[in-house]
Amino acid sequence: MRSSRSRLWVVATTLASLVAFSFAASPPASAAATTVVTLTYDDGVADVYQAGQLMADRGMAGTFFINSGAVGSANYLTRAQVESLHTQGHEIGGHTAGHVNLTAVSADEARRQICNDRSALLGWGYPVTSFAYPYSAVNAAVETYVQGCGYNSGRQIGDIRSPQGCSGCDYAEGIPPADPYYTRAPDSVQSTWSPADIEGLVTQAQNNGGGWVQVTFHHICDGCDIYGVSPATYTAFLDWLQGQVSSGAVQVRTVDQVMGGSVHAAVAGPPPPPPAGYGVNALVNPGLESSADGVNPTCWTVAGYGTNTFTAARTADAHGGSWAGSLSVTAWTSGDRKLLSRMDLGECSPSVSSGHRYQASVWYKSTAAVAFVAYYRNANGGWAYWATGPGQPAGSSWRQASWTMPVLPAGATAVSFGLALTSLGSVTVDDLALVDVPPDTTAPSVSLTAPTAGSGVTGTVALSAAASDDVGVTRVDFAVDGRVIGSAATAPYTAWWSSDTAADGPHAVTATAYDAAGNASAPSAVTVTSSNAARNLLVNPSLENVGGTVPNCWQAASSGTNAGSVALSADARSGSRAESVTLTSWTSGDRKLVVKQDAGACAPAATAGHMYQVSVWYKSSVAVPLVVYYRNASGSWVYWRTSPVQPGSGTWRQATWTTPTVPAGATALSYGLALTSVGTLTTDDYALVDLG
Repeated sequence: MRSSRSRLWVVATTLASLVAFSFAASPPASAAATTVVTLTYDDGVADVYQAGQLMADRGMAGTFFINSGAVGSANYLTRAQVESLHTQGHEIGGHTAGHVNLTAVSADEARRQICNDRSALLGWGYPVTSFAYPYSAVNAAVETYVQGCGYNSGRQIGDIRSPQGCSGCDYAEGIPPADPYYTRAPDSVQSTWSPADIEGLVTQAQNNGGGWVQVTFHHICDGCDIYGVSPATYTAFLDWLQGQVSSGAVQVRTVDQVMGGSVHAAVAGPPPPPPAGYGVNALVNPGLESSADGVNPTCWTVAGYGTNTFTAARTADAHGGSWAGSLSVTAWTSGDRKLLSRMDLGECSPSVSSGHRYQASVWYKSTAAVAFVAYYRNANGGWAYWATGPGQPAGSSWRQASWTMPVLPAGATAVSFGLALTSLGSVTVDDLALVDVPPDTTAPSVSLTAPTAGSGVTGTVALSAAASDDVGVTRVDFAVDGRVIGSAATAPYTAWWSSDTAADGPHAVTATAYDAAGNASAPSAVTVTSSNAARNLLVNPSLENVGGTVPNCWQAASSGTNAGSVALSADARSGSRAESVTLTSWTSGDRKLVVKQDAGACAPAATAGHMYQVSVWYKSSVAVPLVVYYRNASGSWVYWRTSPVQPGSGTWRQATWTTPTVPAGATALSYGLALTSVGTLTTDDYALVDLG
């Protein structure tokens, strides 16, 4: 047996429950002296999806061997595409959960890979009976695992004559095969093969007594892979094969149609080891001492992406014990390389508990900066990138790096991590660890540093706090009179409060710190006194005094073509009243509540050459801008400026804008938030302050 593939896919599968299926059994193909061709597609990469329609257009059906753990990953078939292939009449077969060499893993891992892959595919509704060995790696024990997981057949590659080898082998497999769990096939189709080369796999069988020819494709693309056949070559072969079928010289059948047999119930693979306890190193071979081949540390693998060239080796330059792992990037354009704990279904990848926090650590030395990277296995068994940890500096002597990872997401069942080299350089690693950290029950501490207790405040006030935590502060919330007015995620923790939008008098200011575990500090509180009556130039800024459908000293205004209304609202930010504006249809223009544009009783006087700060608290279903008007020297009101658009918000949010310098001749100002599309807007607590 010869292996025709040498690629590693790091994926895994979902663990499906035991489900019995009662699909109709398929009759085996006739043993008459004829040539039967089966078109098979390994690995479930995205570019083979086109084969489904091309075969269906010619009245043919093929067999797609799927790695269930890869479905939905980048460059692989999606669930919808697999379902489409099944609907077109193609067979869905198994290929292990993560495309692993079944002869190079433990018996339990091999059975997990085979059984759980089939269980997942059965759970998706496919009558799975056929299996293909990744890398064509199979021995007697693996054959028994395939049979024990409920498959009716297993296919290898390389023991039938091919354009590039096995010249002494048979021209075709027998019908039925001598060993249903070792059905023979030619080499996989390669990018250098011509249509005639692929056709030759069939004609050599036709010319030598017939038999079964399984033609294996991995990619259908132009130049993407050594095992990629161009769409033109593939289509030419299908057209030729269609002619052979039409003449009666060839039959095209799926693997299941050739082999026959019932669809057996799902069989669960052995469960993975349980998660380790708190503080216990969960890694297998953490010191990299063990190596099955003398080259690669057991349960570890080099992974990466992008365009770069690298070398990897075991080295006697160890931190502890006799061996360490070294990795060098000798040419780099993009991406990274790293040594990771092997991503599998339980033999090597450490089981974890979702919702827990884990600490990764590693001893290393490097000629370039490196960074932690982590992946997790989800509840469906697939592996996904998770997070990048802190960068670590280069150093010529051994140094330990540690990273407490974020809380594991729901459904996470295993973790893999390593140090990534993202530039030219080398890194040597040893003595790695992954430990479950006990739950964080320690609350952060926080202290308000500004404003000071008992101080008087006016205008916009800086609220500042110092905070600390045994793991890390995630945010500090600042509140005034129990209402959060701002948050800060990084030190120095600061937020801003427009005190001129609150009533004059005492106000309680608090700061509360939080950590990643959700622990909250006791609030740090001070009382301050605001004095803004002289600064806020507006009359009735909180809309509390009402003489009709709009508050006193305010007016509803509109422009353009639209329909809507304004109304008093009890949904107030402070006090008991606010004002709502609604647009039910819109073609152009706007609707808004603005400061009453009168001769002086309501409209605040303005000084030419000064700048003013306008602000308002609001909630809206759509984005809204501030619009400002001024009264000119002749007493007429004119539009002046529109502010940057303020985002829609379902909670109270303050819009603040500093105007340009008031033009010569302006004597008063009016402003408001404008509703310029269908939606709703509620406003309260306005302020207009002369900034000089």
